Amino acid sequence: MTDRADAMPAASSPALSGASRNLRHGLSPRQYAYLRALATGRAIKEVANEFGVAEGTVKNTLVVTYTRLGVRGKVEAFVQMGWIVVPEDAS
Repeated sequence: MTDRADAMPAASSPALSGASRNLRHGLSPRQYAYLRALATGRAIKEVANEFGVAEGTVKNTLVVTYTRLGVRGKVEAFVQMGWIVVPEDAS
């Protein structure tokens, strides 16, 4: 029987290096992918189907993502990521 810790890559391994981990705004690759999928107009159900996970998994991951970005929802997250530009004089 293999110990689960042996199967997990070490923090300093190439699998978790900057090359394979998307560090944009401190997001994991999966957090970034879910958020990017939402930004392209997909619904949470579509994102879940695309990634082969439950809708609840996507929702929970997005809650953590929004917290990490310091925002309250997807539109604020898109602005924070620079995917939506808000004019300076917008009220």
